[in-house]
Amino acid sequence: MRLQCIVVAALAAGLAAACAGGGAERSDTSDVAPGSTASTANAPRDACALLPASEVTAVIGESVRDSLALRMTGAGDEVTLSQCNYATASNPAAASVMLRRSGEAETAVRGLQSIRETFTQSGVTPEDVPGLGDGALWGGNQLHVITVRGWSIVVSPTRAGGLAQARALAERALARL
Repeated sequence: MRLQCIVVAALAAGLAAACAGGGAERSDTSDVAPGSTASTANAPRDACALLPASEVTAVIGESVRDSLALRMTGAGDEVTLSQCNYATASNPAAASVMLRRSGEAETAVRGLQSIRETFTQSGVTPEDVPGLGDGALWGGNQLHVITVRGWSIVVSPTRAGGLAQARALAERALARL
């Protein structure tokens, strides 16, 4: 759990640095700054709505309840960061999903590079996960998914759930994003 907290803190710092970068040269959709393409009218208001407890229960096979752990808003009350934790009867922090709005200058390529560097600096070897969003990395019991629609999702499955469970949760969340 301590490594997971260190990785989350390090990733937050790395992602903030990626957001602070200058303008991006645009060549293809994986290098397009996603922040300008997402419609705020259709944007999710919180991570718990993005991945309801019933969906998590179906994936992990144990009844859960959700609780909004964190929600940050920007200009015009636009959600910029939201985290939802899922508790079981035996574990108050069985799984979680974090939804983060990408910065204007952040691209999928830059975001993934920042996450990869942060994992490596934390002593975690990241693994590319094909077929999710515009890029995804797994490491430290976390799945990071970046989309060009302007959002990043971080899924932390149950301790025993691993990548297969994280992927199933991410796929359900992406379907609503």
